[in-house]
Amino acid sequence: MPSSLQKNHYLTGWILATSIALSSCSAAVSTASKSVVLAGTSWVPSIVGAAASNHDSLAQVTSSVLSTTTGPLLGLAQPWSGQEVTVNFSLTEDLGDGGSISLLGEVVNFPSTLSGSAYAVLTYLSDGTNDWINLTRSSGGDCFGTGAFTCSAGGSCSSNSGCTVAWPSAYVDRKHWEQHQFDFTFGGGESVNTFPTCVYTSDGTAPTTASTSQATTFWNNPTCAFSAQFLSASSNKLRQGAYTAKYVILADSYSTLTSKSAGVKVTLIKKSRSNLATAGALDVNVVLVGSAVSQASRNDKGKINLDTLFTAVHGFLSQSDVNVKLGTVTAYEWADADQYADVSTSDMGTMVSAASTFFLPESEGKSINLFLVNNISDSGSTGGVLLGISGGINGPMSNRFPNSGVVVSLFGKLDQYNSSCAASPCGMTEVDAEFADLEQTIAHEMGHYLGLNHPSESSGAVHDLLRDTPICTATTTSGGSTRISISSCLNSDSNRFPPTTKTCGQACTTYSTTTGLFCPTVRECQFNYMMYWSSKHFVEGASTEARRGDGNLFSPESGRVIHFHPLVH
Repeated sequence: MPSSLQKNHYLTGWILATSIALSSCSAAVSTASKSVVLAGTSWVPSIVGAAASNHDSLAQVTSSVLSTTTGPLLGLAQPWSGQEVTVNFSLTEDLGDGGSISLLGEVVNFPSTLSGSAYAVLTYLSDGTNDWINLTRSSGGDCFGTGAFTCSAGGSCSSNSGCTVAWPSAYVDRKHWEQHQFDFTFGGGESVNTFPTCVYTSDGTAPTTASTSQATTFWNNPTCAFSAQFLSASSNKLRQGAYTAKYVILADSYSTLTSKSAGVKVTLIKKSRSNLATAGALDVNVVLVGSAVSQASRNDKGKINLDTLFTAVHGFLSQSDVNVKLGTVTAYEWADADQYADVSTSDMGTMVSAASTFFLPESEGKSINLFLVNNISDSGSTGGVLLGISGGINGPMSNRFPNSGVVVSLFGKLDQYNSSCAASPCGMTEVDAEFADLEQTIAHEMGHYLGLNHPSESSGAVHDLLRDTPICTATTTSGGSTRISISSCLNSDSNRFPPTTKTCGQACTTYSTTTGLFCPTVRECQFNYMMYWSSKHFVEGASTEARRGDGNLFSPESGRVIHFHPLVH
């Protein structure tokens, strides 16, 4: 089975969260389990800064089903020519500079005689002027001539290199397009495509052609076509008028299929927002999975740690470059779900789907679902233990799909962290290093769900679409794996950050995990950003700003991407 772009957040270091000023909180609690008896009272969220009033009253989000259309069901290795399903819609209103559209493609009426599931793959989207997807259509070895994947007789499939993205496109390459269409980790769900993918302000040369040496020229040409090609010439608004979308339906367990069909249900979500500078808010459903986590959440220490945890997440998201606050936080005790308390990646989709039955109806399409478990094990080829994982880069705006959520591990220590802290929220000097990493992990995985990639993937060869996140291409080898690391980005990387023309090493000369002297506000260093691919460093008991650790920042363009997501309103 093909694998999706890296979205996991591995346990390799420590980070710290910020402290927040006091304000009111909007909260609720719901008991999802029926058969397990718990001692004490449920956790009622008391999160500093969170409030239902944080929502932007001027932002409007509407949802409508465009159509449900039957089309041919293809295997992964079948050519697409003549097999697309067409869906038309009109954008009649002005969505504003902060407006976005999202297309959710869902496969329905999948034949019961077949194994696995299927994906609605967006192959074309025209705004009347541009094709935002722009897959190669050479009628040769591309998607339409030979298929998206190449499969062996034994059933092993890999990406067809000829099936790729041309310039200009909303997505920088095949991997960034593919991650919005498939979810091979959670197993099924909607394809989610939100546009614009980015809107950057260039202080270099705007892209007009595809770069032949992307790693070298990326900062001047991040191949974000929305900024130079796709938006209205007079503003950063999406064009009004007639739109055409095309999909193919791919079964995930077959290389070829004959005379099979399924339906594509396409939902259009429109978000209108006149001003990106105003704040928005994000509602959260917190699911406490299993009897141990549910009981720990009822203990005094567990309640303090949960309040501290989400106060920190609120602080990360509400920093000036993002300006998103937490709205209503609802807690669900799923105490009779011990089968998912220690969950593997292969079972996460089943867990997330099962939970959809008890969410409050008013949260549908309006809240991000966060599952707190004891442990997450990677059932894939890499194995190991995961800090957290997101249901997608742009997760579904729905509660009922296998990828409708974020899963984060507590390592069975919810009511054991932060032993020196006696009142909520815990202060910076009272937070354990592992707990600080937990705070950052939740914000990191939420960032993925709201549309963000890692600035550079672990290989150092693939980068996000954003012009204001630093690049790191220098790698180091450890334990048989060659990856970018904090050390390589600091000491070996030669990429200069355009606003300052400095490398990370030039901008951060005092970094030392021994003394706890970090460079938490230095924007030249990629590991200072929330979306850095791995976890970070933090020294417990730090009492000065210089010691607050790394991994705290979002870039301004990252904040704009988050605001395009319909869950932020």
